[in-house]
Amino acid sequence: MRTALHLTSVLLLLAACSGDDDDNGTSPGPTGIETGTDTGTLVGLPGLTVTVSTVSPTIIDVVAPAGIEGGALRATAEGSGAVEGSPTGSSGRLMGLAEGLTYDLVWSDSEGSAVATGEYRVPSRPTNLPAFDVAADSDHSLADGALVTTIIQPDGGWLVVLDDQGRYLFWYDLGHRGEAEPAFPGWDGAALPITSRLQAGHLLASAYDTAQQQDVGRVWRIPVDAMTEAEITVTRTEWAHHDFVWHDDSGTMAWLGYQFETIGSTRWVSDRILEAPEATTSYDQVWSFFDDYGPTHGPIAPISPETQGFSVPTLATHEWTHGNSLMHDTDTDDYFVLSKFHDALLRIDRATGATEWTLGGPNSDFALPGGGAVWVDPFTTELWSHAHMSHLWLDTSGTSGGFVVFDNGYHYESMEGGTLGWSKVSEYRFDEVARTVEKVWEVPHPEGRFTPLMGDVRKLDATDSLGPRYLVGWSSLACIEEMRADGSRAWEGCLPLGQIMGRTTWYEGLLP
Repeated sequence: MRTALHLTSVLLLLAACSGDDDDNGTSPGPTGIETGTDTGTLVGLPGLTVTVSTVSPTIIDVVAPAGIEGGALRATAEGSGAVEGSPTGSSGRLMGLAEGLTYDLVWSDSEGSAVATGEYRVPSRPTNLPAFDVAADSDHSLADGALVTTIIQPDGGWLVVLDDQGRYLFWYDLGHRGEAEPAFPGWDGAALPITSRLQAGHLLASAYDTAQQQDVGRVWRIPVDAMTEAEITVTRTEWAHHDFVWHDDSGTMAWLGYQFETIGSTRWVSDRILEAPEATTSYDQVWSFFDDYGPTHGPIAPISPETQGFSVPTLATHEWTHGNSLMHDTDTDDYFVLSKFHDALLRIDRATGATEWTLGGPNSDFALPGGGAVWVDPFTTELWSHAHMSHLWLDTSGTSGGFVVFDNGYHYESMEGGTLGWSKVSEYRFDEVARTVEKVWEVPHPEGRFTPLMGDVRKLDATDSLGPRYLVGWSSLACIEEMRADGSRAWEGCLPLGQIMGRTTWYEGLLP
């Protein structure tokens, strides 16, 4: 992995990006789109007509000439796998075409014989969307699938989908400075598109104001085959930040939302879980640190030294918890929230709002298997130091399970010495009945690097002789990798330093 940004570098970049917006009223958006283009005809076969999506030019609608219906639609390009679709009547939708490639389109009848052909060249990515530099071993497991992530830039952000060669299969501009709505993204006191995922045939992404100065949270839900902006659903999520859950069975959006309280003469900010029907502005509060975490756990002096003196004008003078991860288990209908500043994972009953347990941190209900404490102070912990996470699983009993954590490692001694930090990835096993938790796997960044911002890790289904594999997003270090259990890399995709990547997930395909 290349040399990466240290905390000081990140802060300098943030500072360099502050100041007045350079509002030129322009948006990068997709380029090179040609709609309704007749793509050409081969001798002896009628030609196909292609309409290109205005959401992403990697999505096309293909129409056959009159009299041709049903069958199968297939797109092939040199150096890329085939993309297939099942036409409805005389039209078929293809998505996940790779940037810059020219695809041969073949419409076949039910007998497998070609009845119409055409050609489509996918435009190159926008100029302000950087290329991935990929290095892969032959045994990597990310082929025949797609990586979904977000890219955060100083002046905006993107929702993107990649193949294992690092080519863009989808891109959507979540907003850059100079646009009327939203007009605030980027690092400089602005909306960060941190969380994204693919769910039930839809791409989802969120953005929020990391400086806590504007209530601008929102979640986009985009069908993977969307042809127009009219098909995109946007839900305004009040004071949202960091993470969300979409309940597709009920059409409900849940999210972590800031909550502000004045206690004495000090204004505090903490977190709560809010839910709302999609595309509405009303919401219900499911749970809150201030209201539901218990009277003995009320607002206290920040347990994390870097929050001392933290100030946001008129809104918050101290952060108490800094919740940054929200997960949901469908079988138990419970939420799980990770508090960065408390180094704690909480289990919450969605129906009642009750806090079922706290794992880690100063109020931990769990201990090590031998009875030892999991947390003494921010500098003395057996679990993690100011982490982020996305992936937790329960056993069939629902009372034990495991999870993986991107351990930002604020308070670990760095490889070079000192307290700059050292980021790691780790896996844990817990037992609710015995109230025990243990670390079962950990790999520090091999070059001793530290990222204070976000980061992500998921346990993959793939295994080898070394054990499970993991998908790791190194955030401001600008790399994603498939990691073997010994810490070696089977696949790595990196952007130029200066980009930040949000949560990253690998899926077997883009189709529902």
